[in-house]
Amino acid sequence: MNPRFESYLPQLIAILISLLVFWCSYDWIFFWDTVQFGSKQPRWFLDHGIGNGLLPNHLDSGHPSFFALYLLIFYKVLGIKLWVAHVAMMPWIYLMFYSIIMLAKKLFFLEWYHLFIAFIACPPLLGHLPLVSPDIVILAAFLLGLRGFLDQSNLKTVLAVMIMCSMSMRGAALGCCMMIMQLLWLRKELDWNTCLRIVKLYVPGGLIILIFLGYHYMQLGWIGYHENSPWAPSFGKVVLLGLVKNCIAFMIRIFDLGMIVIYAVLAWIYFKKGWSNTVKPFLLLWLCFVIVLAILTIPYVGLMNPRYFLPLHVLAILIYMIQVMNTQNLSRRPRVFWMTIILLASFNFFKYPSQISHPWDISVLHWEYYSQEKNMRSYLDTQRIALRDVSTFFPSNNSQYHIRLANHQSSMRTEPGANVPYLMLGDVHNDAKENYRDLVKKDYELIHRETGCFTSLSLYKRK
Repeated sequence: MNPRFESYLPQLIAILISLLVFWCSYDWIFFWDTVQFGSKQPRWFLDHGIGNGLLPNHLDSGHPSFFALYLLIFYKVLGIKLWVAHVAMMPWIYLMFYSIIMLAKKLFFLEWYHLFIAFIACPPLLGHLPLVSPDIVILAAFLLGLRGFLDQSNLKTVLAVMIMCSMSMRGAALGCCMMIMQLLWLRKELDWNTCLRIVKLYVPGGLIILIFLGYHYMQLGWIGYHENSPWAPSFGKVVLLGLVKNCIAFMIRIFDLGMIVIYAVLAWIYFKKGWSNTVKPFLLLWLCFVIVLAILTIPYVGLMNPRYFLPLHVLAILIYMIQVMNTQNLSRRPRVFWMTIILLASFNFFKYPSQISHPWDISVLHWEYYSQEKNMRSYLDTQRIALRDVSTFFPSNNSQYHIRLANHQSSMRTEPGANVPYLMLGDVHNDAKENYRDLVKKDYELIHRETGCFTSLSLYKRK
């Protein structure tokens, strides 16, 4: 291969992937929490001006507003369109995959493509990748920070931590874990000068989150959440039984959507070969983030969001690849790698039974929803059924103003009501518990259904 072309190959691959993701998702409506982060928050700034840079209490999730302000710039320049939101994500998808390739080249040289394939096959990452989400920005910055650690590049580390701290408090916690990992990794040769040199890299990012929280408190009088916040119930403390349930849920989130395959192979390699020296700092970082994430989620009622675990999944893939490449001989390595990747990729098509909430926003199965929703809207228009005459569930019950950046506020009703003649119900509607589905069988008749390979979206009429 031409050396000059080879030097440009990482950039070319990253550009092609970002273009591919955009081409596949440019007209996708906002889904799940992206309705909040990608639409409601930046649209509020569009409608009311930036003002003091903070959101009103009913939209403020306690995190810095930089992601909303970032999208605001694109909406101002290119217009308030769905494709504009997806264009705004392209630089971060590029950075993510460029960093993956450069990490792989640093760790595996000519066999760098193994890590690239492993990330492409990872169900939680692949499922979340096309969404307009601050967690994609956090992941891209996190991978940049790992490059900074391996390359001993202060600039990459500083930039990565600043970006993570600008996105959310979880991003700041992840940056803090990176600092702890570096300090613990160098503990045997650590002196005050070395310690100070490491800590200084994290000061700019730390200042961003601390200044924001201080400013937020002075302006609004609260940090994280307030008693009238829509998210306040999620911050309620659990009792002993709830703590046990949350511990179980925490473990399920770690192993969810095929990640159990990665951890099973890691356990098998460890008992056979032990830990590779190369993997130890990343293993330490994984452990730090598990502890911090457990502290931030397990004691509370409703903070076990699947997307919070994406950095753990990314780290697990990286740790798995380092172990395989450094402990398996040349003859066994391809078998171990491809067996694991095929098993992992197969979980892209896994769906929980209807009575169990599926983690839709980190699953590729939600990709079918967008065409189903579009076709369902066409059917409603053809049959002259107004949205106000249809009840549904989150996230479909948001207004068209926020779901698809339309210039009107029309929306479906929230949950079934006696005076609402139609009901739209799909697999993605986790809030439709079994009692609602029983209600459908009793009080409604099916009049239209949009089906995909794994999911469906149905319209019912009250009998």
